[in-house]
Amino acid sequence: MPTNTERERFDRIMGFCKSLDAHPGEWNLYPYSFPDETTAREFMACALAGKIDAFRVDSALFRWRFSSLPLTTGIQIEMRVVA
Repeated sequence: MPTNTERERFDRIMGFCKSLDAHPGEWNLYPYSFPDETTAREFMACALAGKIDAFRVDSALFRWRFSSLPLTTGIQIEMRVVA
């Protein structure tokens, strides 16, 4: 059974995914940062391959990019669903 922290993280990611779906065409900042570009790219490769349950998306309609917003330490990613 997941811990409260794991559950909170999952719920936050699911909320983010619902926001992507509810706001097509808008760039949304992923709620967590990554320690480096390699980790971020690996995460996105897994997400686009359907290995992450929250990200069951059609890769033809999904875009992502590294964010230039200096909000936190680490690497930030923005995502959107093409309208």
